[in-house]
Amino acid sequence: MNDKRPGEWLWEEWDGEGFIQNLPSSVVYVTYENVDISEELVRRALASRVQRDGVFDSLLDSFGAIQKSIESHGFCGFTEGEKYPEVTDEFGETVNGDETDYLSEATWVEIPV
Repeated sequence: MNDKRPGEWLWEEWDGEGFIQNLPSSVVYVTYENVDISEELVRRALASRVQRDGVFDSLLDSFGAIQKSIESHGFCGFTEGEKYPEVTDEFGETVNGDETDYLSEATWVEIPV
């Protein structure tokens, strides 16, 4: 039987460019929507994903770390020829002034490890 947890697939570890971390030792997860991690379903999905990715050994540890996390909202897109997203302003422009395609809202959660 395949164990599925609701919403877990919405989150992924951020592998893009331009996100500035605030915590000295953290892992950053992103969902390409504007969400509020204080909502129980959103928080459960994130905790599940983090635990399954092996960042923490248990869901309890994942929930505890998420309680200490930093939530950020913004936008991201893809510059031509790149396979990873980049943080942009609301118009799809990077800090270097590059225009991006596929502009999306995003929520980043920086989780202390």
